[in-house]
Amino acid sequence: MKSNLPERLKRALPFLIITIGVYTALPFAAIATGSGTVYVIGVPLLDCCIVSAIGFFYGKSNGRDPLMPLCSALLFLPIMFIFYNFSAWIYLILLPIFCYFGQCMGNLYRKR
Repeated sequence: MKSNLPERLKRALPFLIITIGVYTALPFAAIATGSGTVYVIGVPLLDCCIVSAIGFFYGKSNGRDPLMPLCSALLFLPIMFIFYNFSAWIYLILLPIFCYFGQCMGNLYRKR
């Protein structure tokens, strides 16, 4: 059985800090370059790939936990309204899926 919620959040906190850093740094970098195509297409795809890698390392050290993908989606919610518009709602579904997939892969390497 999973441990209590505060302990799970404490384990996930370093990974969530990195996640929020990625969510904010990538749009700022795309705005600084001035390329609209990179901003619209590249940044959300990079977010998905990086969240999958963060999920991998989380899964490798802590195993699978559905709290981490849920928190990664909740962290993207304010970023979606700050940097994007409501049309980026699909990433609220894709980011937890990619994060959970990364966790599953990390959990496989954890067991070896």
